[in-house]
Formats: sequence, structure tokens, C-alpha cells
Amino acid sequence: MLNRAWKRRLTLRRREEINLRQRDWAKEYPHYWRGYRQKHPDYVELDNQRRSRSLRQQRWGCSAKEE
Repeated sequence: MLNRAWKRRLTLRRREEINLRQRDWAKEYPHYWRGYRQKHPDYVELDNQRRSRSLRQQRWGCSAKEE
């Protein structure tokens, strides 16, 4: 039991560290994703489809199995 709690805390700390590093990196390269999306239109299309599906599920409360 103690080991699980320790791992959970460690995981949360690690996740926070990763988030901070990602934010710092994003501040240094603010236009990276704009350029990436321009160079990869297939990715943009798939991402838009996933995003709209997710929004529909959130609005209507349906699960993936019901679609």
C-alpha cells in the first residue's frame, strides 16, 4: 500500500515537471505548431475530426460504442 502511494506521488511530481518543461519550451518556440500544421495538412484534418467527435460526445453524452 505504501509503495502505491509513493508511486502515485512520484508520478504526479513527474507529470508536473514535464508540464513545466513543455510550457517553457513552448514559450521559446511560440510559432512551432502553426508551422507544423501548415506543413502537415493530413494531421490537421485528422485532428479536426477527432476534436469534433470528442465535442459531440461531450455535448450529447454518448459513448464511443454508441457512435
